[in-house]
Amino acid sequence: MRRLLAHLAALLCLSLPLQAQETTFNDALTAHLQTLQDITVTLRELPLLEAVDVRFSSREELRAKYAVLLDDPEQRAETQRQQRVFRAFGLLRPEDDLQTIYEDLYAAQVAGYYDSEAKYLSVIAPEGRTQLPTLPLLDQIIFVHEMVHALQDQHFDLTTYLLGADGQRLPSDELMARLALAEGDAMLVMNVYAQRVSAANPLGTLFQLAQASAQNPALIIPPSAPPIVQRQLLWPYEQGEAFVRALFRQGGWGAVNAAYANPPRTTEQVFHPQKYLGGEEGQPVSQRDASAALGQGWTLVEDGVLGQFFLREWLRTQLGRDQAHRAASGWGGDAYHLYEDGSGRSVIAFASVWDNRDERDEFAQALRAMLEARQGRALQARADGLLCATGADVACMSQGQEVRAFIAPDESALAALLAP
Repeated sequence: MRRLLAHLAALLCLSLPLQAQETTFNDALTAHLQTLQDITVTLRELPLLEAVDVRFSSREELRAKYAVLLDDPEQRAETQRQQRVFRAFGLLRPEDDLQTIYEDLYAAQVAGYYDSEAKYLSVIAPEGRTQLPTLPLLDQIIFVHEMVHALQDQHFDLTTYLLGADGQRLPSDELMARLALAEGDAMLVMNVYAQRVSAANPLGTLFQLAQASAQNPALIIPPSAPPIVQRQLLWPYEQGEAFVRALFRQGGWGAVNAAYANPPRTTEQVFHPQKYLGGEEGQPVSQRDASAALGQGWTLVEDGVLGQFFLREWLRTQLGRDQAHRAASGWGGDAYHLYEDGSGRSVIAFASVWDNRDERDEFAQALRAMLEARQGRALQARADGLLCATGADVACMSQGQEVRAFIAPDESALAALLAP
């Protein structure tokens, strides 16, 4: 049941600037919603500071609103930025269009959301649901999850939390870590509620959820979605819940609440809660801008930190899950530069540091195996100290205090990239 709820939760969205029509409920359903709200407040141990507007939306209303949201110029630019990085690292195929994937996935499959700007929560429900005396179990779980987000917003200001203090876009690794706290928090309460409901009738509860999922196939992330999209959606919920459980064991809800003022900065801290609790952060890694050396037309289009989650996913493009997970687990810090020349050619420069020598060596071995699988041939040692293989492009790596990787369209671009 936990895996089913994780898939459901991945389609419960946080902080979307969407507008839903105000909803009128009958007296019995109003009382039922109040009971669910009271239960959520009790389980989460956060008082409600003001009334929460609850609305039901149709799938058609959501589809129309998402079309507007995803077509917003700023959002479209962010999607294109993410697609550029995913394609360069082999996480998407050249023919995969992330804009279309998100339009199809979110508009068709979101089950509920909380809007931190308009301050309301919405459950996606078919016509006539508002006339029932109580919500079906699946909708109750959705409601509880989104009510936790409403409580978070009232106490911790989700808009500021997800943007950072300066209101600018957070680095992707840090944003994933912050999402993991918020979604893991809601997941923990949601699962506690589901477990309490199922305690009296475990098989009946599982049957109700399975039946609801079968009748609503949109509630399961389709296997046709690219693996990186599936795993990026699920990770803040599944790993986030494990992270919040670790905080809760350390100090109850007080420790969870305190984390919103001192949120995790890296996905490594979410994977390894003891590193968050110990204050261990990612180490800075420097990269020089090689645009001028690469020559006319080349531009540094993206630079940032992959972090443990996305580094693990890069390895998984060629390696098995377990090997990739082990190799990325000793991450200490990284930096990448992505260059493009406007004609479809790209260059990647990646550098990483590790917690200790053994972790560094394990990652280096995995990186070599990944690059060799990518190129279809073994890396060969060169006089310049690099290990390289040439296929459709040139892929190289080096291992010293840092483990570095370089991918370039040809030898001349590689030489320019490495020029002092």
